[in-house]
Amino acid sequence: MATARASVHERDFAGNHDLRGSRRKHSRVLPLMAAYWSFLFLAMLASGKVGALLMGDTLSAALLSLAALSLSPLVVLVGIGVSVVRRTWAPLWMATLNLVVSVCVCYATLVLELNVPILDFMRGKGVIISTYIGTQNSAVFTLRSNGNMDVLWTGWPGAKAFYGGTYQLHGSDLRLQFKGAGPPRLSGRAVVGTKRISFFDQDGHETIEFEIVHAEPEAVPR
Repeated sequence: MATARASVHERDFAGNHDLRGSRRKHSRVLPLMAAYWSFLFLAMLASGKVGALLMGDTLSAALLSLAALSLSPLVVLVGIGVSVVRRTWAPLWMATLNLVVSVCVCYATLVLELNVPILDFMRGKGVIISTYIGTQNSAVFTLRSNGNMDVLWTGWPGAKAFYGGTYQLHGSDLRLQFKGAGPPRLSGRAVVGTKRISFFDQDGHETIEFEIVHAEPEAVPR
């Protein structure tokens, strides 16, 4: 009888020891996961409008965020393997938690990118906003109320390039002055219509056309 009670006591002691060990492991893993989520958020933020405005080009940040995001599915595969070997659900549960939170971080960053007018706060209110959509890239060209203008060019793999400067609009004739080098296709003459902004080279050939998606009534030439 005493032997049986001792055996039960040993099993209980071993179970409590395993539980404490599991909690210690989780307490070490969770800060690492939180650091990874913070890094992913900052990398994705740097690959968007904020990064483009601060750095000019976000290709390195976009590649870094893609590399960081690709770690989450790999961690799930590792968690499955560890769970099978150790016969415990804890590694798979932690890996799945990491994947779910990583997706939520990406979604929150995209919502922030699409719904918060960051450039309007920092550059001025857009009075004429036009877009260009090509086969491999796209761009947003904005004329602002304070005389600033900017082009936010998006290429592969979601990397953005920012070109800023000032403009003068005389009737339908648009004059741009970029700070530094501007996009090659926007370096010539521009004409603002009621629905489109067309750019022409020195020989009068059209180089690119932006479709106006928003315009203040007093900003568009009649």
